[in-house]
Amino acid sequence: MALGALSVSALAKLDAMVLANEKLPGIKFVRETLAISLGDAVVYYSARYAQLREGGAAFPADHDEYWKGFYS
Repeated sequence: MALGALSVSALAKLDAMVLANEKLPGIKFVRETLAISLGDAVVYYSARYAQLREGGAAFPADHDEYWKGFYS
């Protein structure tokens, strides 16, 4: 799934949610903004997370701690 579908401002809003570990609000935002299924929104959120993590963004927790307790 291409991540370019969100506008620059919407992507910045999503990035802030990803970095703040706001998974459910972030997934809901993606779902509503792009009018996609819940499953696709989870994939989109996860892909953006991976891009930010690989790009060296400052996360408050390591990978395992970030996703602890989240089951999709």
